[in-house]
Amino acid sequence: MSYTFDGRADFQPVKIAGFNIGLMDPAAFHVLLAVGASDITALHGEENASDCEEAIKHRSTAITMVNKRLSQRVADPSDRNLATVVLLAGYEVS
Repeated sequence: MSYTFDGRADFQPVKIAGFNIGLMDPAAFHVLLAVGASDITALHGEENASDCEEAIKHRSTAITMVNKRLSQRVADPSDRNLATVVLLAGYEVS
């Protein structure tokens, strides 16, 4: 989900939506922290920025939080779970 080096299109609406979702949900916020950690790592010139330790920690925390919500006796089918999964998918393809 990092668009730091991509000048082909305007991703501002996607960034704004992702940021707003991150402010409303703790799991989605951890995805944003993972993106930030990856971007900082990439700006320092390191390869495989998405595999840096901090990004992996935040991504794992987000996944754990969503898994806990979905594995409850009465699963939480809220939009925040879907939004977090979409942010995670966007992070993985970037």
